[in-house]
Amino acid sequence: MEKRLMWPAELALLACLLLSGCLIIPTNYYQGYSRQNTGTQAPSVLKIGTSREEVLLELGEPDRCSLDETEFWYVASKVRAIIILGDRGGEASVDYVHVVRFDKSGRIDLFTSLASGSGEASSGE
Repeated sequence: MEKRLMWPAELALLACLLLSGCLIIPTNYYQGYSRQNTGTQAPSVLKIGTSREEVLLELGEPDRCSLDETEFWYVASKVRAIIILGDRGGEASVDYVHVVRFDKSGRIDLFTSLASGSGEASSGE
């Protein structure tokens, strides 16, 4: 007995059953609690040799810092899509983290920018 291929109508019905109730809405906005002055790219103030005071004046208080205050972390969370699956839903977001390290004289000696889940990363030394 010879097997036959699925007909277009059968294939369309199968696709409808599998995809029903799933909706993805592309968006591009920051979370309400998120910092909005850093964004996806490293801010221009983050250059080797910039003083701690200049960083604080430009970016404000860090979201996190090390106990000895030699490292600052600035975090921005951006929503890329809203996903609705049946009666449940959620957001697909990307977190951008800018880590700044200061030397003993209070000047930037290293900064790194990371994006969670997207594979984007850059650093300056």
